[in-house]
Amino acid sequence: MAYLAFYLIFVGGKAAFMYGVWRLAKSQGRSPWFPLTVSIFFASIVFVALFVKGRAESCTSLA
Repeated sequence: MAYLAFYLIFVGGKAAFMYGVWRLAKSQGRSPWFPLTVSIFFASIVFVALFVKGRAESCTSLA
């Protein structure tokens, strides 16, 4: 459950930051979709890496 909360906070914070990037891109006449999708994609990769690392550490500490 903590991982889900962490993911929502992490991606929610990234989405809030990207809202500013979205508005900036639109004001410059550029497509805002590319930076938004790339940002969410990389945020998900970082979350998965942290999740796997945390699971690996918890499994080795039990042994």
